[in-house]
Amino acid sequence: MRHPGLQHDGENCQSSSKTMIPKTDLKKIAGGRLKDADVLLRAGRYDSAIYLCGYALEIGLKARICFTLI
Repeated sequence: MRHPGLQHDGENCQSSSKTMIPKTDLKKIAGGRLKDADVLLRAGRYDSAIYLCGYALEIGLKARICFTLI
């Protein structure tokens, strides 16, 4: 299903007003946050590790929503 306000070129999702972050970049960002969370977990900083895992999940969900709407 294509959303009328968005265009897709295979990697990037664009709205009529601005370009969204490429899917590959979103994956790198989410992966980086998971690595950061692992370091925090090993250091015993559990609250911060959980927070960053949630942030990585949020980035992944936003990417999926963007590419599902197209």
